[in-house]
Amino acid sequence: MTSLETLAKELQLPKDVANYVTFIPQGNSDNGSPLVIPASKIEKIYTQQLGRLTTFYHYNLVAKPIRKKRLTPYYNMLRGEANLLYHQLLFLEEKIYKSLKKKHQESLRMLSSIIEFLSENKPKNNGFFLYIDDSRLFSDLLEESPKSRKLNIAYRLISAKLDKLLSKRISFEEAKSKLSAIIQKQSKLVDSVSMNTPLTSLQSDFEELIMAEVLPFADLVSKVIDSFYMGNSDVFISTIIELVSNILEFLRISYPNSESAVSFLLYRFIFSEVYPTNKYFIVDPDANETPKLWNLFKIEELYLPLEYFPKCDLHKFPFEVFRLDPYYIMPISKFEDIMFYTNPFDIIGVVCDTITEIEKCASHYDSNQTLVFPFEVTFGLFLAVVFSSNVTNIFNLADFVDFYTPRSGLSSKFEYAKAKIVAAAAHIQELIYAKQNPENNK
Repeated sequence: MTSLETLAKELQLPKDVANYVTFIPQGNSDNGSPLVIPASKIEKIYTQQLGRLTTFYHYNLVAKPIRKKRLTPYYNMLRGEANLLYHQLLFLEEKIYKSLKKKHQESLRMLSSIIEFLSENKPKNNGFFLYIDDSRLFSDLLEESPKSRKLNIAYRLISAKLDKLLSKRISFEEAKSKLSAIIQKQSKLVDSVSMNTPLTSLQSDFEELIMAEVLPFADLVSKVIDSFYMGNSDVFISTIIELVSNILEFLRISYPNSESAVSFLLYRFIFSEVYPTNKYFIVDPDANETPKLWNLFKIEELYLPLEYFPKCDLHKFPFEVFRLDPYYIMPISKFEDIMFYTNPFDIIGVVCDTITEIEKCASHYDSNQTLVFPFEVTFGLFLAVVFSSNVTNIFNLADFVDFYTPRSGLSSKFEYAKAKIVAAAAHIQELIYAKQNPENNK
């Protein structure tokens, strides 16, 4: 082992230090040789070196913390691909900030470690001087990390793509024609019985065009959103109905079911915009208590129509029977889809589909082969499905549907489903109250 290796081992150089260390021989003469450091100058060189490191630490690192900066311009209500690109930029912006902050913290730690090591290991008369290559060290400390470099490249590429997309100005006639075509296509998808219409890729195209600057609807949409924040559901409904009428009149559209198509398109758009502040979807810290309350009700306590589901122990909870039944698991799964929707029309649509599945199950177990099930039968079975599901915000959903759908004009199928969920929520609340306050039942 060479004397240098022995010295490095004795000093127990940390990895941070070892990467930048050079051992320069000490000399006894002041001949100025670059390969030898005169013994008389070692203390001065050591002090200067430590001073440079300390100064850099305080003025280039400590005094310049990484602060969060807004890189992406603010855009109002982007739609479609532009909206996707915009949120990708915001995501990358956050990743870039975290990457820079991590690199800065690593640089602080590394330089602090080196300064601490040098402070504790002053020059000794052992034939060598421990010299730190601070030029290379400082460059590495400030250098952008490979991860940050990749993130910045991705950010610039997406930013350029968004700028190019936004620079494409659509003409008034083109926007009007495209919006009319979208509504015509969506109108053809409206169900003739429920008047429901499926969520398709036309939704994002509609949202982009309805907010286009060349069309007169952006301010009207903002007015509808403002009416929601006012908290008056009647004003909101009348405002959105007025907007539907304005759109159809402006575009001179009279396609069959066009009113239903535009209503669904607008409801989905507006309620996705207000979702983050919609009180009906704000998580209640006590929400997890709801299933525990429901577990208090056994099948025998709910007076369910026994002839329409499998024979079972009536002392069991509904979920212990219905979730294990190969037929009733279908309406339960369908009802749990309700948690993925943010607007009252789609919520009612889920209830419609749930009732359809319930009637299939009831038909399977019905020995009388009933053609049309009375309200109380489907209501009781709907309760069983609700009690067996993982949906915990049934009360909020029922209120949301009740307050934010028109009082008239819904299809009979939608009215039936709306009545079902509203009545079910009210009945469950009554059951819970009676269970918690038995003295009032005497």
